[in-house]
Amino acid sequence: AWLISLLGKKLRKWIALAVYTPSLTVGIAMTIIWLPLLSGDRIGYLNSFLLNQGLIDVPKLWVTDPKLLMDSMIAVSLWSSMGVGFLAMLAGILNVDPILYEAGRIDGIRSRLQEVWYITIPSMKPQLLFSAVMTIVTTFKTGSIG
Repeated sequence: AWLISLLGKKLRKWIALAVYTPSLTVGIAMTIIWLPLLSGDRIGYLNSFLLNQGLIDVPKLWVTDPKLLMDSMIAVSLWSSMGVGFLAMLAGILNVDPILYEAGRIDGIRSRLQEVWYITIPSMKPQLLFSAVMTIVTTFKTGSIG
């Protein structure tokens, strides 16, 4: 969200839409994107890519192998819950008062990292709390994916 907040207003709007839209269509998007991506044969996108790169020798069973299932569930859960948290973070970053950054430069802040650490993150406490609560709730309902 911080990197996207640095973009121009028009480009930022389109990228935010692209990131948020999948969370609106989770069921459909899971079928359209994750099913072919995690397919356990050679035509599954992830297996095909890894085989072509020589990173694996045999296709992996991403959603049926107990050793790989948890990682697959984590990836799908993160992807499906990213939309609302992303919008909250982007809104929080865009609503930080620019005067605080100017005051920080006067007080000795010299890098973007210091701006983020000392101004942006403390100014976003409500958004961070919202994100934490939503993450906890999402974690409790993650079992419904499999």
